[in-house]
Order: sequence, then structure tokens, then C-alpha cells
Amino acid sequence: MEISVEGKKVLVTGASRGIGRAVTETLVKAGASKVYAVCILKDELDKLASEVNNVHPIHLDLSDWSATEETLSKLEPVDCLVNNAGVLWPTEPGSIKESDYDKIFDVNVKALINVTQIISTKMIDAGVKGSIVNLSSITAKKSYPRFLIYCTSKATVDHITHNFALQLAPKGIRVNAVNPWIVNTAMGAAVPVDQEEAEGFRKATPLGRFIETEEVAKVILFLLSDWSSMINGVTLPIDGGLIL
Repeated sequence: MEISVEGKKVLVTGASRGIGRAVTETLVKAGASKVYAVCILKDELDKLASEVNNVHPIHLDLSDWSATEETLSKLEPVDCLVNNAGVLWPTEPGSIKESDYDKIFDVNVKALINVTQIISTKMIDAGVKGSIVNLSSITAKKSYPRFLIYCTSKATVDHITHNFALQLAPKGIRVNAVNPWIVNTAMGAAVPVDQEEAEGFRKATPLGRFIETEEVAKVILFLLSDWSSMINGVTLPIDGGLIL
């Protein structure tokens, strides 16, 4: 018996590539009747919709609070939400700019709060008992000074997850987060890390390798499905044992 989200409607942010695309493809294979795929990258979003069935693209800049409210408030209620959209670049103490903080927090934190409250309100009004999964990071639990603002934003995501989990549980809506270590994505590859540092990160991982997008997507599928019906408020490492 396979894990299923048969007949469920899901909204995935940052859906056009990397973890978001893997999540979208995994959900469709697991029976989702409709996946609203939200992303700022229109060309890649259209490509996804042309290649994967049951995908409904929504071109949207989630850092725009008002535009997000206007667009998502028009949607039908969904059963599940995956807050995957995020941005990452080095921010080392001593050289951090105000714009670094604003741009990272606008997407990783503010947008997540905005989307969650819009979608969860619609779920509550429709009597939907669903599931929400937030994309956090192992850096929420283990500090990396060269990435201070990113780490701080993901630690905030963990606390947002706990708060929404407490608030929404009485309405039958579960909220959890996954905390991956380094995932083999285009965003990860674009981070300026030299070969020696990258090899050090890999060697620090007890399983000896980085993570594939499908490995994250499968955990998210489990948390969205009825198989995890009593799991609420967890922040789940996907890290090959890094934090042991």
C-alpha cells in the first residue's frame, strides 16, 4: 500500500524547480487531483505545467504582500499547502547589508506567514481538515556564520511552524516543517562555496553524501498524507545524521 494524497488539492510555492518541482511531481504521482504551482519564474512555471498533468500555474511574486493576498484569496480551498519558496546567499557578519535582511526575510518569513494565513483561513471556512508543510533547514538548528541571515530566517520558520501548529490543530489542520541539509539543486549549486568547503560539508554528513530533491519530496508527501495523521508541530531533520 503506497502513500497517497488521492483526490486532494494542494498549493506548492516555489514550485517550478528544485525541491518544489520534485514535490509537485511527487504529489501528482500520488494522486493529487490539482496542484496549484506558485512561482515568480514564469517560463519555468509554464514549462512545468506543460510537462506535468493536473498542474495549475500561478505566476506571483510572493514578496509582494498585497499581490499575494489578492491572488490567493480568489482560489478555491485546498487540502494541503507546501511553503517551499525560499532564497539563499551568504551573509557574513561584518558585511551584512540591510537589503540582505529584507530580501531574505521577505520571502523566507513574511511570505510564508502571509500564504499560510490566507490558505488556512480558507481551509477553516470550508471545514477542510488538512495539512501544511513548511520548508525549513538544518541551519535552523546548527549555525553557519557565513549564512547568518538565512540561518536566522529558517530558525524563525521553525517557530512559525510551532505557533501555527498550536493555533490550527483545533481546526483539524496539522502544520509541520522539514529541515534538509544540502540538497542537490540549482539554488544550492549557485551558492559560492569553494571545493574544499563543499567537501568538508559532505564529509561532515555521516551518510557521506548530499540529499536528492526526491528524498525531500517523499518526506513531505508523508507529512501531507493521512499516514502522518497524529504528527503536528514537528521540525524534521533530513540531514543524513549531520546534527548527531
